[in-house]
Amino acid sequence: MLLMTQNISPKEYFKQILTHPSFFKSLYEIKEKKINIDFSSNIVQNGEYGEFPSADGIVTLLDEDLKVDLNPSKGAELVHDTFLLAAYDESIEKYDAIEGSAYLTAHSIIYLDNNEYLPIIKLDFGFYTCSSKISEGTEYIQKTDNIELTRSQDYVKFRDEFIKEIVPKFPNNTIFLIDGPLIGGNINYYTTKLNEYLLNQNIIPIFIVKNSNSNLVTDYLIEYRNKFNSDMHWSYELLSKGQRTGFFCYQNKIKEEWGKIFTYVKSFDNSPQRIEFHTMTYKKYGKTQMKEILDVIYYLYLVQGNLKNPQVRPVVIAEQYAREAIKIINFKTMMKRIGLISTMNEERFG
Repeated sequence: MLLMTQNISPKEYFKQILTHPSFFKSLYEIKEKKINIDFSSNIVQNGEYGEFPSADGIVTLLDEDLKVDLNPSKGAELVHDTFLLAAYDESIEKYDAIEGSAYLTAHSIIYLDNNEYLPIIKLDFGFYTCSSKISEGTEYIQKTDNIELTRSQDYVKFRDEFIKEIVPKFPNNTIFLIDGPLIGGNINYYTTKLNEYLLNQNIIPIFIVKNSNSNLVTDYLIEYRNKFNSDMHWSYELLSKGQRTGFFCYQNKIKEEWGKIFTYVKSFDNSPQRIEFHTMTYKKYGKTQMKEILDVIYYLYLVQGNLKNPQVRPVVIAEQYAREAIKIINFKTMMKRIGLISTMNEERFG
């Protein structure tokens, strides 16, 4: 059983909205370039970032049982007596212009302190273009051949900077729930480095994947090969609500640090979600502790109680704060104040 070691209470650092150092500098560069942004925004969903094909690694079942019953009562007890909780999520809005695309991101971390959710949000803003003419002479307007790829890489970098800025204020052995995959596509380097940092801070990083087209398990288990559309499909057919699969280990053949333990959790009678953590996390805290954490996670699904869109409650709260932060700053009004959006009279007579 883990013991909670109190460092400094994070309470004094939370309940604020921060901005990235380049936030306003990026906006003023757009103003100087006279870029016309359409402020009817679109919400951006971060994708899976790609899945490793099973041929690139070795998959091993670590449990004797393929199905494991979860214990929400034990999870509730552990939340109240043993583990502390924090979570990360984000909200991203995209604004289009003829010259490129702008992205406003609210990174949100919440910490559960004596039944109170303490939020801290950090905003970043980036403009991306395929035009060297637009980016010429600027520091913050990015020229790229692939806007979405560059944007997603920047997102992960800013996310990790923010997390590293806040996490040292957490007590030891806080479970830190992160929305998104541990390993996938172009984020592997950044996320594995982040995981290493969190472990060194005695924080327990857990990654939650809500949607996935992974076939690691169904490619590995010969009896299921080619019979299911994805691991999500397989685990949905296999599990009853309140169950998870056994722990699987994925180890990349090329990069030793690209290893993870994962399991699928079916909280209600709908699509399971993948819970994953690094092999080093598993090694540090051990199988018994990680099984307990899965009971905690199942309890958090039940606390949220959304049958149609199951999510763990701390992640939902983090996402809600991120969305509210974007509403609070009123981005369009802010642009008018700095002169990025002309007034109606200026448009009519200018």
